[in-house]
Amino acid sequence: MIRDGERIALEGETGDLVSLVPLGGDAEGVRTDGLRYALRDETLRFARARGVSNEIVERPAAVGLRRGALLVVTSRRRGI
Repeated sequence: MIRDGERIALEGETGDLVSLVPLGGDAEGVRTDGLRYALRDETLRFARARGVSNEIVERPAAVGLRRGALLVVTSRRRGI
């Protein structure tokens, strides 16, 4: 989980799935790097599915946000 102003490098390999789930409200200023569907200063709305099932396409991959809380879930593609 990341909160206000944080940015993390994503553990995982090319092809792994990444889901971003806002917690307790909207997540504002979301930015991703190295994912198939890039987000640039986007708002992910609470209880909406917009941030699920993205894919790591380039390393290093990272996600950050300006305000809110975001659950970051990475799933190994080879296990699917």
